[in-house]
Amino acid sequence: MPWLVVYGPGTASEEVAVTIEQTCAVRCVRARLHTLDEALTISIKRYTGLVLVLPSAPPPRGQDPRWKDYRTLAEDFRNRNLPAAEGFFPRSTCWHEVGVLQVVYPEDALADPAVTDLIKDACDRHPFSEGVPFTGDVFRIFQPGMAQIVRNDEVAAALSDNWRVLRAWGISDIPKARVIKTGVDNRRDELDHDPKKPTLHRPILGLDMNRLDLLLFRPEETPLPDPNSTAEEQKKAAENFRASGARVVRKLVEELVRDNPWFHCPQGKAGKNYAQDRFADLYRILRTVLSLS
Repeated sequence: MPWLVVYGPGTASEEVAVTIEQTCAVRCVRARLHTLDEALTISIKRYTGLVLVLPSAPPPRGQDPRWKDYRTLAEDFRNRNLPAAEGFFPRSTCWHEVGVLQVVYPEDALADPAVTDLIKDACDRHPFSEGVPFTGDVFRIFQPGMAQIVRNDEVAAALSDNWRVLRAWGISDIPKARVIKTGVDNRRDELDHDPKKPTLHRPILGLDMNRLDLLLFRPEETPLPDPNSTAEEQKKAAENFRASGARVVRKLVEELVRDNPWFHCPQGKAGKNYAQDRFADLYRILRTVLSLS
């Protein structure tokens, strides 16, 4: 039975997909390559393997990365097939019902919770980097016992590394993690429903996201410069945008510390952008840990 390899925008993603196709050919496995748009129009019923190669290029300005479409494909495939860990084991009588879902992702994409959600649901996952030949083994999941090892290692590694970060913030258990995530989500909701503060409610024209959501999920997005403004005015506007992100994080952290004395910022280098990146990492890890609890 053939595999379906779906790749997103970006030269690196297409190159990885072609490499996987060639690897399949060596193993005498037929692989069909399709872009995301093409894959959404075909039936995946006949495929026993689905490899999602996530985009290496950012989406067009003002557009989402279309994680929902990748999720649609993954859920459709999973609803038709058993996960590898549930069908590949000694003396299995249901191995023929397995559909192997794999996610191949750019290493820097893990900052997006939607990507970590996709990865968590896959039978196996493989990172790639632009300009570096892809060497991930998409057939290792078929080795005896490997499906269970991958599943267990993924959970253990996530918990170990992520809890190390959370403890640096004073978060030592699941209840505390839930308290902080709830506090962040409440602020996200407040900003999303307060149009009286346009610089925080919808700071980028045409992008339906508040300032906190932007720094958590789309940190690369910035407002288009006003073509009628001077270079100095454009520079000042960019500085104000960065400062608004730092201010949102600072005020939120101050309130979380006030309400939860055990919560604190980890020691580290200073800087507005660093503080925003570090807080975005905290939120991503909170989502991951709580999804595994």
